Amino acid sequence: LERSAAGTPFLGICLGMQHLASRGLEDGEWQGLGVIPGTCERLPAGVKVPHIGWNTVSYPRESSLFADIPEESAFYFVHSYRLLPDDPSCIIGRTDHGVPFAAAVESGSVYAVQFHPEKSSETGLRLLANFGKIVTERGLR
Repeated sequence: LERSAAGTPFLGICLGMQHLASRGLEDGEWQGLGVIPGTCERLPAGVKVPHIGWNTVSYPRESSLFADIPEESAFYFVHSYRLLPDDPSCIIGRTDHGVPFAAAVESGSVYAVQFHPEKSSETGLRLLANFGKIVTERGLR
């Protein structure tokens, strides 16, 4: 937390995104890291869980994490919980699986994605390369 507060880039993937919330609601209520104020909760009743498969992602705001990745590109998801940020302006990617939810967030030097870029073919590799570029541009290796 101290390093990201000091500007060191951080990329959370799937559960790594969920733990950034202030609180989580899996098997009780738990304190999260609080990096992204909000709640991590199970996808609602009536929505097939776990959510497994490819979904397209739209970009409510520009982010260097999605540089050169066309809007509505597909990424691979495997999860049953979603992050509901208190401040929706941190959302840089949205998707829909029965309900709309944050697929990606950005706050300062913290980036997180609910999907798995490592399983998302060339599009996922592009996202990981973009994160590498973010790290390099900040003078970190």
